[in-house]
Amino acid sequence: MYHSSSPCPLIQTPRWLSIPMCQRCVQSIILPCTSTDYVSEPPRQEDTEKFMAKMPDCMLTVIICIPQATDALTPIPIGMLNLIDRNGGMMPHLRRAMLGLNILKQYQNQGYGTEAIEWGLHWGFHRANLHKIHLGYFGWNEGAGRLYKKLGFIEEARFRDHLWHDGRWWECIEMGMLEDEWRESRMGKK
Repeated sequence: MYHSSSPCPLIQTPRWLSIPMCQRCVQSIILPCTSTDYVSEPPRQEDTEKFMAKMPDCMLTVIICIPQATDALTPIPIGMLNLIDRNGGMMPHLRRAMLGLNILKQYQNQGYGTEAIEWGLHWGFHRANLHKIHLGYFGWNEGAGRLYKKLGFIEEARFRDHLWHDGRWWECIEMGMLEDEWRESRMGKK
């Protein structure tokens, strides 16, 4: 995985939007069905473009890559991690961000998500001086819930029948971690 102590300069330039590898990665990471509160529909090219256009506004956006066995200089994008200020930078004194993570299905359950989240927590708490990092998942993704709990996130809210997906309603579970909890958990790993 490539690490950056500041947001990727590639993402902060219009050039980012024209790199086919990054576009393919984003396209394949966006959920198989993009959903609104009302209608599910297949993803469209403009959905990818809108998603990518918002990335420079994130506190941190990282494309997660692994080296190719045959060409280490051409990385394989396997996912994306974001830290997002949900207040749009309007209230920096709150010192909190939402963590978003997407790993392509064929690379899940191999430790990449764990490594990415641990790195994102370190960057958020140590570099960005955040007080709280929160995230959420839907009920169909129980593996994510187990991972987040293992990493030290604590359930803060459960929204029943929150999203219609794949023929039924699913709950949304919100979890959070405070900087003191993160520091305490790190002491046990040293």
